[in-house]
Amino acid sequence: PVIFLLLGFVSFFLLLFLYFKFVGPIPLSINSTVTTKTDLFTTTGEGKVTATPDIAKVNLGITVNRASVKEAQNEANSTINKITTNIKKLGIDGKDLKTTSYNLSPSYDWSGGKQRITGYQITINLEVKVRDFDKINQVINTATTEGANLVGNLQFSVDEQKLKELQKKAREEA
Repeated sequence: PVIFLLLGFVSFFLLLFLYFKFVGPIPLSINSTVTTKTDLFTTTGEGKVTATPDIAKVNLGITVNRASVKEAQNEANSTINKITTNIKKLGIDGKDLKTTSYNLSPSYDWSGGKQRITGYQITINLEVKVRDFDKINQVINTATTEGANLVGNLQFSVDEQKLKELQKKAREEA
């Protein structure tokens, strides 16, 4: 029985060899197709809108130098409170006043080759949104009259709600 099995294997491979030798290779074909489906497309456009500014932003501040932290804080806070109170009296809403920075640092004397603290400096900055342009000069004058010694960065812009409407209109035009 083992000889018949061995004889069967040998004859199978012999027939296979003769087939490939005289007939040729077995035709075989493989087709591969890869497709990618996307639900994405890209467009470009440009839309332009213009607007007249309806908000002015101005930065106002105070810098105070005093011998102690407490003295510097008391004077700076008192001055800022006067400024904000009087600006509100001009009709500026409290939500349009924002403290943008509060910095406290020591002042040094370097004479004699040694570092010595001589006092403290406090700087407080406010951003004021002015919606009535006729009041810009009044706001600056009131602030400086009450002790503001930092004024700058006057910017003109549009209200956030109006800006959203303008962006929507520009997108529609695009």
